[in-house]
Amino acid sequence: RRTAEAVKVEGNLYETDLIPSPFVLGILHPKIYLPLGLAGQDRRYVLLHEEAHIRRGDHLTKPLAYCILCFHWFNPVLWVAYRLLCLDIETACDQAVLRQFDQGEEGDAADYAAALLHLSREPGVPSAVPLAFGEENAKERIEVLLQYKRPVAWVLSIALAACLLVTICLAADPEEGTYRLGGHFISQGAMVS
Repeated sequence: RRTAEAVKVEGNLYETDLIPSPFVLGILHPKIYLPLGLAGQDRRYVLLHEEAHIRRGDHLTKPLAYCILCFHWFNPVLWVAYRLLCLDIETACDQAVLRQFDQGEEGDAADYAAALLHLSREPGVPSAVPLAFGEENAKERIEVLLQYKRPVAWVLSIALAACLLVTICLAADPEEGTYRLGGHFISQGAMVS
């Protein structure tokens, strides 16, 4: 209801004075909603963050996770998992914005953290949507932002090699001497379906 009277600014960007924090809303055609009067550097940082949500498909992932939580509302592990998912989604988008700064986009982590602090709020009940800019634990997010360092290439290479090694080890069947590759089993050089 709060977004019903929002005014379209351009593309998928809308403004309204009835919302306290910027967010993304929509499944097939996600829209970015901004509070009226948000301007300057804060507006640019918010748009970078919300566009990262849309690129990553968070507007699909978070409602799906919320539906799962609704069906298993009695499971405390899912409540914790959902809370951590929400925090991870926001942290990933924050880091996506910082990577854009590394790639020539104007801005820095301290200014971005300040924008996050200006627009922060704590939700009372976990929400399926929207994906709000200052929705999840602003203090933790700001600490992570200010400590962010782009991972070096050799660390990423080692992590990729470790994942590949674990995948190969888990695909092996030690009793039969066969390996599963895709939907096929490989045994002594012959393919068996």
